[in-house]
Amino acid sequence: MASGEHRRRLLVLKAFAGFRSCSAQPDAWHQYSAALPEYDLAPDAFMIAPGFDEWGEGAPRLARDPERWRTDVAAMVASNTRWQLVLTFNEWPEGTSVESAHEWASPSGYGSYLDVLHEALP
Repeated sequence: MASGEHRRRLLVLKAFAGFRSCSAQPDAWHQYSAALPEYDLAPDAFMIAPGFDEWGEGAPRLARDPERWRTDVAAMVASNTRWQLVLTFNEWPEGTSVESAHEWASPSGYGSYLDVLHEALP
């Protein structure tokens, strides 16, 4: 960092019921849950999840669907929010990863979920 430059620190908090009505507001809000495919907290953040299959549970809370994922990525990009977040790159115990895997292998080697991100992100 050059002399005279200042780092800007941001306070970004996890959203909760009634978060917008709090008298003290952080710089932005986010959501960290993959139970839904999309969380739109505009203008702060837009989060997407490819799926949610908690290890040890009987069934996925959010089933994987590559076509829905494509639609969700497009919605995230179109949101123009400051923070655009993918839940998650490689959190395997919760089944939210987009990292390449045999189950969604693709000719690119990145896997179908990363392929969509490569195609859709500016």
